Amino acid sequence: MNMLDAATLEQLRDRYRNQATPSEVLREIVRLLGGQQCHRLDLLANVRAAFALGLGEASPIGGWSPDGTGELKDAQIDGFLTPAIEKNRSLWDRPKASAV
Repeated sequence: MNMLDAATLEQLRDRYRNQATPSEVLREIVRLLGGQQCHRLDLLANVRAAFALGLGEASPIGGWSPDGTGELKDAQIDGFLTPAIEKNRSLWDRPKASAV
């Protein structure tokens, strides 16, 4: 399994917090994992790790492709993932400790 490190997963969360769509985050993961050589299971595992998603919640990713050739288009994958990401927000969006 090709997993991104904790700091990179946090950067992906920051992208989402700053209004990136799930499909944009997915494309960034694909880029970070080597572009077209990225295995779909690695993409699935990294999205799950970044946003505390269950396998069922992340499974629509199997129908999406970054080049638009998948059966699910960006708007559809965003429609599936956004509610799941938001539902699990308390698990991944922890407040950062403030400097004193």
